[in-house]
Amino acid sequence: MLETIKDLPKGVVGVRASGQVSKSDYETVMKPLLEEHHRMDQNICFLYHLGPSFQGFTVGAAWDDFYLGMKYLKLFEKCAVVTNVEWVVKGTQLMSHFMPCPVRTYKNEELQNAVSWLQEKAVPRA
Repeated sequence: MLETIKDLPKGVVGVRASGQVSKSDYETVMKPLLEEHHRMDQNICFLYHLGPSFQGFTVGAAWDDFYLGMKYLKLFEKCAVVTNVEWVVKGTQLMSHFMPCPVRTYKNEELQNAVSWLQEKAVPRA
């Protein structure tokens, strides 16, 4: 399941994953969120929290994650992925080399550090 995270500081947009994340979750939560910011021509500092109850992605969700990420790539000013799931951390670190913005990973207990980092002014990548 995906849900938007409320009560984030201005300029930080976030989504929390719990249980099994499906294609439907991406279509009803992530896609509208990204489309809204695209229509407003507004870059985002994005927080993706895969908390302790996260169980994984369906094949359709994994495809939509990749597809939407590529489609809206230029929207992202900074990205933070917060999780204790090691394969997600490693995959994020690998993909970060292909991103046009800074990307960092944090453990679940470092969630506030991720939010603080997202609030800082972005420094362009070299």
